[in-house]
Amino acid sequence: MEELGENKLLTSNLRHLVSTKVKQSNCAKCGSAIWVGLVDGFEIKVDPTPLDATTEIMLRLEGVQIYQTFGVVGSQFELQRRSAWHITKGDAKAVALASHGCKRGVSYFVDLFPKPQAKEVNF
Repeated sequence: MEELGENKLLTSNLRHLVSTKVKQSNCAKCGSAIWVGLVDGFEIKVDPTPLDATTEIMLRLEGVQIYQTFGVVGSQFELQRRSAWHITKGDAKAVALASHGCKRGVSYFVDLFPKPQAKEVNF
């Protein structure tokens, strides 16, 4: 019984060290494309849509956890939680990504600020 307690303690301490490269997948509930990986020992799912500053702020106000890329080698990368330090002094090349929510898609926030479209000119 005591050995089990020690293993449990060891496992809980090691989970903070475990991060893996993300893999492409689809959400089992809504079917959306997502990336899945371990961050600090927890499985996380993020939407693949990169966030601009305005969208990140809006999602943070909604209580959505934001992650960012790091350890990018080719098309493989890991994720880490995005904090104030990462925003102000972190890697400028890092891409911010929102945790996946089936009912709340990032596309909703991105569509709030549509890019201006060129108008057709008729002569």
